[in-house]
Formats: sequence, C-alpha cells, structure tokens
Amino acid sequence: MTNGNLLDEKRVSDALCRYASAIRVSIYSWTTQNREEIVSAFQRIKRLRSRIDREGSGAQIGVSALTSKENADAIPAIIREAASAGAHWIYFHPLCSRWEIGAPERVDQSGVLENIEQYKRGNFDFPVFTYADRYVERGISFSSYHAAHFLLVVGADGMNYLGAEVKYHPQFVVADLNNWDDDFLWRQERLRRIQSVNSGTYSALASRHRGVMYNHVIQNLIDQDVRSLEKSSGDRYGFPNIL
Repeated sequence: MTNGNLLDEKRVSDALCRYASAIRVSIYSWTTQNREEIVSAFQRIKRLRSRIDREGSGAQIGVSALTSKENADAIPAIIREAASAGAHWIYFHPLCSRWEIGAPERVDQSGVLENIEQYKRGNFDFPVFTYADRYVERGISFSSYHAAHFLLVVGADGMNYLGAEVKYHPQFVVADLNNWDDDFLWRQERLRRIQSVNSGTYSALASRHRGVMYNHVIQNLIDQDVRSLEKSSGDRYGFPNIL
C-alpha cells in the first residue's frame, strides 16, 4: 500500500515487478486534490503496468479511493480513469474523521454503496471491489484485537501499533521495535495489550477500518469453531479485497 510517488524509481519498480503480488496505490482526495497530482499518479501507474506486462511479472497494481457523500456521484469517473491508466482493479473504502484523537469514525457515506453496486451491475468488465460491511450499520463484536496477529502495523517511528486506524497514538503502542533483538511477536506485554482490547472498549470501532472488520470476521470463526471462512459464510477473499 503506497501513495505511489516512488513507482518510477528503478530500484522500487525492480523490486515490485520481481517480488510483489499486489501493489495498492492510494488515490485519496480525488475530487479536491490538485488535479495535476492525480494525473501524475495515474501516469506512474500506467508506466508500471506497461513494465509488468512487458516483463511478464505476476504483480497486479490496483487503486484505492476514499469515499464520502460528497464524492459519491464521481465514483464512475474515477473507475474509468483507473481502468484507462492500466490498473488491474479499484477498491473503495470509507473516509473517516477524528484521526487526530485516536477515535476515527466514518463521515457521511450516503449514496456511496448504491453508486458502487449500480456500476458493478453494468456491462463494464473492470474489477471494482469494496467490502459492504464497512458501509452498513451492522453490529461489530470481538473479544480481542485478533487482527494484530495478521496485520503488522509499524510506524516510521519504529513502534508497532495495534492497528492502522490508531497509528501514532502512544496509547496503542504494543511493541517498540527500535532496539529489539528477540521474537517480539510473542512478548507477553505485547500479547497482553492485544488481548485487552475488545469491541466494547475500542475507541476506533466506528471507523469500521480493516483491522476492526478483520476482528469481527475472525471472532465469528472462533465462535463457530471453524477454520475456513468459506465453510463459514461462502465468502471468498482474494488479495484485491483488502478490507
């Protein structure tokens, strides 16, 4: 996951074409951001896609876009632009506010899911992904922040944070990696902090961010005592469907 600014650097594109399975470029403020920046991002995607095809790389490059009531009507336009740039797919997820206090919550998403679903029902064959449960008001329940065992969030400050939605908030640090020399994943203090968070106490629950939703999905598996999500619900999760 990247803003894509370095996609044109040879050492970066070399590594991506050789090792990556999926590259997700974030196009966030796509209706208010400087238009030149958006065009430049899509041009970098186009150049990387050309290299992927030319070299037979197994990498796929996708676009992620934040949604809100204000940009709901522009969703078809950004889909077409991503497709024209050579992206393999586009992924939509909700814009949140209140990040600065460690309690993000979604802004008004009226019309977003309807516009996405309407577009997907058309004849356009470009893959469009979203996770509907991030947009609805359905209940969320988890007894521990299970996602911390699967999504490792490390900030530029060297700290391991509970989840991406609370990165850089000191109260959510679960491990300091600046001078670690052991298998920090299994430190008792880290595990204790992960275990102490649940849906009844978590300040970022209303964000319905990917970590929050993973917790809910994993909790359902635990409660049903099953090891396969497909056996549990019939859903399939490929790498483009990044919650």
